[in-house]
Amino acid sequence: MKRIDTKMKRLSLCLLLAGMAMMSQAQAQDYLYVYAPNGQGTPFALDNIQKIIFTADAMQVYLTSGSVTTFPYANVARLMFDPGSVGNETVETASDVKAYALGGSLFVESPVEMSTVNLYNLQGMLLQSVAPQSLSARLPLGVQAGVYVVQVFNAKGVSVHKIAITN
Repeated sequence: MKRIDTKMKRLSLCLLLAGMAMMSQAQAQDYLYVYAPNGQGTPFALDNIQKIIFTADAMQVYLTSGSVTTFPYANVARLMFDPGSVGNETVETASDVKAYALGGSLFVESPVEMSTVNLYNLQGMLLQSVAPQSLSARLPLGVQAGVYVVQVFNAKGVSVHKIAITN
């Protein structure tokens, strides 16, 4: 069972990264953040990333400088592309978005107005897309039990969340 969980996590990270990379080109995103379960993020300037490899146990970020940063899957809660700078300056992020499933619906809450909420399956197929233009959104879920990906666009950037649906 653990091997299946690791493969699913690796697949979902690959899909998220590919989808977010496509979206970032259209929105001029500057950084990839790798967030740990405790909420702490590690930023990587996109210009400095040579490649990213997903092994059986970890995600490896190869930088143009030749260094490699390894993130075991257990230490990766989410990936996010975000504009901004790093260092002593404040970086606005979309990390305050909350997404959860309850009673057959998906609920999304944001501290700033959301422009789009997308729901994907793990194969990368877009299942639903709404433009709430508000701080909250509710999507009725007509999907089977499983793991889904929620992508939220707001003024602070893009956030991606993994949601487990149980019936």
